[in-house]
Amino acid sequence: MRLGLIKLDHQQVSLAISKLDERAGEWALKCSTSVDLAFPTWESLKSQSLQAFSPPNQAYRVRSRFLSTRQGCLTCLRQSM
Repeated sequence: MRLGLIKLDHQQVSLAISKLDERAGEWALKCSTSVDLAFPTWESLKSQSLQAFSPPNQAYRVRSRFLSTRQGCLTCLRQSM
């Protein structure tokens, strides 16, 4: 079953958690006594998992990489002006 075909948030969360393994699966199960209480919505699962598993400086790294991108002689920043 594909995640996009599931309409209810709690069904999406349950399916996603059932597919997690190793460290992520352990993390999800340790968050609360009930998965429904820990992650009431799909958005809450996404935001909490990003917070738990993204590197602390992820936003800086992405912005830095974007700004250093070039196309021809122009950087992305100069091209957008």
